[in-house]
Amino acid sequence: MDKKEITIALAGNPNVGKSTVFNALTGLKQHTGNWTGKTVDLAKGLAEYKEVVYNFVDIPGTYSLKPRSKEEFVAGDFICFGDAQKVAVVCDATSLERNLYLALQILETGVDTVVCVNLLDEAKKKGIAVNTALLEKELGVSVIGMTARNGEGIKELLDELTQKPKRQPIKIKYNDNIESAIEYILPVLKKNKVEKLNHRWLALRLLEADISAKNYIRQNNKLGNNQKNAIFETVEKGKAFLESKNELNNLSETIASTIYETASRVSKTVTLKSNKEHKLTKSEKIFTNRFSAYFVMFIMLSIILYITIAGANYPSQWLSVFFNWCEFKLMDIADFMNMPEFLKGMLISGGFR
Repeated sequence: MDKKEITIALAGNPNVGKSTVFNALTGLKQHTGNWTGKTVDLAKGLAEYKEVVYNFVDIPGTYSLKPRSKEEFVAGDFICFGDAQKVAVVCDATSLERNLYLALQILETGVDTVVCVNLLDEAKKKGIAVNTALLEKELGVSVIGMTARNGEGIKELLDELTQKPKRQPIKIKYNDNIESAIEYILPVLKKNKVEKLNHRWLALRLLEADISAKNYIRQNNKLGNNQKNAIFETVEKGKAFLESKNELNNLSETIASTIYETASRVSKTVTLKSNKEHKLTKSEKIFTNRFSAYFVMFIMLSIILYITIAGANYPSQWLSVFFNWCEFKLMDIADFMNMPEFLKGMLISGGFR
């Protein structure tokens, strides 16, 4: 009997321990390859659990699904339009608010998502506690607390990936004008049976004139030309409505700020920070004091300047002495072998002077 296969995208901001989670899940069953048509490498690995074969794809770290680099474009494109059937979003427990911005964007796409709150041990050291049960309630998706470097939470993640979604993910509410434009576009997307993607998310991306979203409609073989034209005409009317309300030019900024506000609210709700202040060590006090820090910087710059101007002379002198010693030794060997003078000059004197 063939085992069921599921492709899981591992997403997250840079430096949140995503690769550590990937290595813990896949072990040595890894390889690197390009996503079709792209030049950015994606790390891939297999894990078998409860008669299911998981194909984990460690996509490039990104702060947003709206790309600023080739790596971020690949990350967003793979989640939204690629082969991922589920997404595991890895977040840093020590800076949850910043990480939730990406998680909320991914939840809007409608892809089955599990949120992993990693680095709980680091958060504890900093006096930060994250209520993962409350976060799960706020986001409407499964949340796993993890310390991946110790293997904590890996089994729980695999268990959760075998489950079906329990609830509907959080719905981010925008201002009335944007909501009206979305509601105007939704019927035409539903009528023409645009599949896979969340219609609400797709309507937003089309209103923003997102190239990937527009190409998704254009290249959809299940839609006829009349259906595609109907969708784009409806989107243009929605954009005209927003323009009449002075919303279109700042649409992307308004959407981003709304998501940030939601991330901030959720983070404050589920995070508890200790009032206990971190005690600075003696060295930290010296390097961070408003007066001594300047003195330390002056000393360090002086040392660097000395090494650059005067200090470099010493290694060159040592090399000169070494090469002179080598020359004399080789001359002795050449005299012992009765080597002709012209050959001595070519091989010895010419090479060391």
